[in-house]
Amino acid sequence: MEEIYSKLNVGGSMQVGNICTRMVISAAPQTSLGEISNLMKEKEIGAVVITEANQAKILGILTDRDLAVNLAKFKEKLHETTAEQIMHKEVLTLQKAQDLKEALIAMRKRCVRRAPVVDQDNKLVGIITLDDIVSACAETLCEIEHLIKHQTSFIKCCEC
Repeated sequence: MEEIYSKLNVGGSMQVGNICTRMVISAAPQTSLGEISNLMKEKEIGAVVITEANQAKILGILTDRDLAVNLAKFKEKLHETTAEQIMHKEVLTLQKAQDLKEALIAMRKRCVRRAPVVDQDNKLVGIITLDDIVSACAETLCEIEHLIKHQTSFIKCCEC
């Protein structure tokens, strides 16, 4: 129960950093599309953040959809074509302390399903997806359901 409350920042707003995935998979811009594709399959992820060495600076993002859309164009040269050639260079990044509602508005405006999360120093600390958000909301609804059931059984007990 405490874990849910800490994720939700009870008494405040839900923050991006509380629900984002902390394990971010990144790659260098020179990484081939074949390597990126294998990495996505191996790690079961839908996006790779393209960064400078040691994730010092976010340069772009490459999604499974980007690979699928470009497959026909590059299928013969999958191991020669680099992430840098097809990655999205204008990346929406969200702040770790940012309110989830603001983040959702930004994601909707940019039509993205995932966004890298950075700290106050713009260091990559996570990635948030619509799946993460749905999961957090589902957990919240489950906790509310348990609370209602508990209160309902308590009220019935007290009415005796």
